[in-house]
This record gives sequence, structure tokens and C-alpha cells, in this order.
Amino acid sequence: MRVLIILIGLGLGSSYANSSYSQPKINIAIKDASLIEFFKEIQSNSDFVFFYKDDVLKNKARITVNFERASIEQVLKSALENTGLAYKISDKQVVIKQVSKPSKLTSQKESQETITVTGTITEAGTGMPIPGVNILEKNAENGTMSDFDGNYQIDVPEDAVLKVSYMVTLPRRLK
Repeated sequence: MRVLIILIGLGLGSSYANSSYSQPKINIAIKDASLIEFFKEIQSNSDFVFFYKDDVLKNKARITVNFERASIEQVLKSALENTGLAYKISDKQVVIKQVSKPSKLTSQKESQETITVTGTITEAGTGMPIPGVNILEKNAENGTMSDFDGNYQIDVPEDAVLKVSYMVTLPRRLK
């Protein structure tokens, strides 16, 4: 029994934390550098590798950053702010891509005043709430669904038209 306790004690005592899942901290200080120089600096001081198309970084502004023990997300968010670029981190790989420019239709829609529409979907005959009803803004990708109590809330432009739809499943007859 003593041997078993000693072996368990040694086994537990020799365990250690694995840091492979934690985000490494980065120290970086760059002044008036191009994005390519910035990415190369991070690559040389960490395990991260950057992927981007050359034309995406063409004619981009120069940046200045100074971070000590910061996460890669903090550094990239600060560096890429107002550049029209976005990033995606997958393990130790960072993909840089151009953010699509909003269309005129999107810009006009954003400039309109929005209102919050709330309500409760109920059955006409009994007044019981109906969950799972789709409420969509017509000719847009904006939508919501009623909750268990039939309640919904959606933010739409003042002149929006809402489409309400619900699918009823009828029981099948057994033969």
C-alpha cells in the first residue's frame, strides 16, 4: 500500500502544465514600418506565419506599434485598424485579407434611422404563443425568430416591410 501511495505521489508530482494551448505573448516595437516589415518582425520573434496576397498590402499606410507581453490579437487589432485589412488566426497561421468595401446600397441603409420592432406571435383562435416563427425584413438579410413565448425583437429601417412565416407540420396518417 505504501508503494502505491509513493507511486501516485511521484506521478502527480511529475505532472506539469502544457502551455501549447495558451496564446504566447509578443513583445514588439516598430516605428514607421510597412506592414510587410511588421509581419516579418512578428515571424522572427514568434512561431506565427503570415499569409497574404502581395497586392493586398500594396500602398498601405506605415504603422507604429509598441507592445510588451501582448497577445497576437491585441497587436494585430491595433496595427490593422483603419487599414481596410482583416485577419484570421488558425493555430500559428495568420491570414491577412482585404475587407470588402461597403456598397452604396449598404451605405444608404446604414444612414437611415433604425427602429426596434417588438411583438408577440399568437394563434388567432386560442391566443396561445407560437414559438419558432420567422420574422424577416423584406428584400434584406435581416431577420429573427420568435422565442418559446412567441416574443420577437428586430431592428429595421423605418420604412421596412416585415415578412412573417411559419411552417406547420401535420401528422402523417398510418395505413
